[in-house]
Amino acid sequence: MRNQKTVFWINLVVSIVLIAVGAFLVGFVGFNGDSTTSDTYVIEVRDMLRLTDDARDALQEYCEGELGDSCTVLTSKASESSATGATVLEFSVTADSVDDLATIAESLETSIASASIDGVDATLVTVSYHESVNAPYYTYLWRTAIGLGVSLVVLFVYAAIRFKLSAGLAITVASVHDVLLTLALVAICRVPAGVGLIGVATFSFLLSAFLNSFVFGQVRRMRKEEATRDLPASVMAAEAVRNNRKLVIMTAVFAAVFCVILGVVGLFISLDLTWIMLATLIAAVVSVCSSLFLSPSMYVVLKG
Repeated sequence: MRNQKTVFWINLVVSIVLIAVGAFLVGFVGFNGDSTTSDTYVIEVRDMLRLTDDARDALQEYCEGELGDSCTVLTSKASESSATGATVLEFSVTADSVDDLATIAESLETSIASASIDGVDATLVTVSYHESVNAPYYTYLWRTAIGLGVSLVVLFVYAAIRFKLSAGLAITVASVHDVLLTLALVAICRVPAGVGLIGVATFSFLLSAFLNSFVFGQVRRMRKEEATRDLPASVMAAEAVRNNRKLVIMTAVFAAVFCVILGVVGLFISLDLTWIMLATLIAAVVSVCSSLFLSPSMYVVLKG
């Protein structure tokens, strides 16, 4: 019992310190913003005809060269309109303002009109521009907080009915702890964060509840069996952790492997996925430690 109390207080103190440091960083400097989800200026070049690959590449190369004289081209991509089959080129560029962007687009359109590009009829090419505004993560935080609040109530009611009150309270507090600690560590480690951070918080909450259900499911079974129902809570918790340690770790590893796969894909598609992968790996480690150390020791303290 004394060892369980020691484990509980050590976990609690360390968590409070880390969460406080993370909250301080978020409050004063915010999360480390993901540059791939920042607002960008886009110039769109559209040819009314479906160009051949060579003609499209020639037009794209010409536009990149012309834009490079007045701004920096961040990304460029080619596609076809599903409705008309027109060739569409999109260039993410730097600009001082929307007015500056308009000047750059007008200059490009004039340049294309007077250029001779193999396979391209300049009279069919139009140039437009727009500002691509990405909603920052904090615009969704309150909605996420409300959703998690409702989920916490549902989780507590379910866990309290299935695993009894003390276990239900331990699972619920552990889930809140895991979400807050994950976000704090993301802030402390300066992992770039975008809207995907909301998904990380949800992942942390669900994984924590899932892993804790393994441990307290064992406790529930021990309370029902005649040979173990009279054992102290500390013995039940220790036995449940011992029997489910491998299952908890393997489940977290499986989730982590899935996140790593997404992260590798993100290297080729969008770096935002890579940052989400790093954050979810933090969530997985936090959930494992919480389900094997914090929540069982909290359960013992509550029963005591």
